[in-house]
Amino acid sequence: MTATAEEHDRYFPDVEAIPLAWHERQITGHLAFLAELRDRSGAASERQPRFTDSSK
Repeated sequence: MTATAEEHDRYFPDVEAIPLAWHERQITGHLAFLAELRDRSGAASERQPRFTDSSK
């Protein structure tokens, strides 16, 4: 078993399965983050994280 498979306790049948699994994990994490933002109380402008510096 490869180090990647051992690290994730998962067998990857081929090389293409590794980035697909990574992508699925990333998307799931992003969706969970967005759901958390959606479920917070307050106005949408208060819930939205700030990604830009508005002082420029």
